[in-house]
Order: sequence, then C-alpha cells, then structure tokens
Amino acid sequence: MEPVTLRTERPELRPFTPDDADAVYLACQDPDIQRFTPMGKPFLRVDAERARGRDRRRSPPWPAPCI
Repeated sequence: MEPVTLRTERPELRPFTPDDADAVYLACQDPDIQRFTPMGKPFLRVDAERARGRDRRRSPPWPAPCI
C-alpha cells in the first residue's frame, strides 16, 4: 500500500520523514505522551530515528501530525 498524505486547511497527516527525527524525539520527552501512548520509556534518540522511517519494518503505524 502506498503512503497517503491527508491535508486540510491547517493540519496535515503524512508518513514520517528523516526531517522529523528531532521533533519526534523532543515531543516524546513529554511525560504525558509517554503515559498515554505506547512509546518506550525512556524514549531514546534511536527510537526517533526508527520513527522517521529509516527502517520501514520498525516504523510506527501512525502518521506524522503537522500543524
């Protein structure tokens, strides 16, 4: 299945890209994100690298939210 990007007037949902690693890492340091999502604790930089799609077999199944 090909990745799909959904765009509206404000938010956009798209597959993670290499440019997302820093934002993913920083967002996942928030205790509430770690509490309410299935992130590893601690969420490491290597986890953010996986989330950005370097290794598609280990990429998360959720899209990258962009506002």
